[in-house]
Amino acid sequence: MTSQAKPQLCNPSVGVLLLFAALCLFPQSASADKELAKLQGVWKGVEGGDEGQEKIVVTIDGEKIDFQGAHEQEWYRGKIELSKNKKHKIIYGTIQDCPVKELIGKIANAIYRLEDDRITIASRPPGDPEMPSGFDDEKCRVIELKRRDRRGNEGPRF
Repeated sequence: MTSQAKPQLCNPSVGVLLLFAALCLFPQSASADKELAKLQGVWKGVEGGDEGQEKIVVTIDGEKIDFQGAHEQEWYRGKIELSKNKKHKIIYGTIQDCPVKELIGKIANAIYRLEDDRITIASRPPGDPEMPSGFDDEKCRVIELKRRDRRGNEGPRF
């Protein structure tokens, strides 16, 4: 008579690893969703601390972002994804439409600081694989914005 080994349905160590992975991954996703919720709405501001009149309008609706620069021909539409590292909160912005067709599909790496209804963003040029080193990074475009509308029902007119 031959003895057959009973089939093992689940290796306990694999189950523990899966549970650990789920506990580690899902809270990050939930925290990114909470952080994204804080960014929703219409933001208006200026570039580089310029105290002049409001020149930039950014609308964030879900993962969609619309950016209208100081010049009428400077606008971008895209999708954002949030992350963070030990030093900064991070935005990866993928350009989906803009007047410069070579930029479509490029990713702009940015860091941001959110304080109440004010946000400061330092962004590298689209397609630059480097992350900003800080808000004083000379290779970055820095914009400062104030929230104007949480509902997002007004925004850039393209």
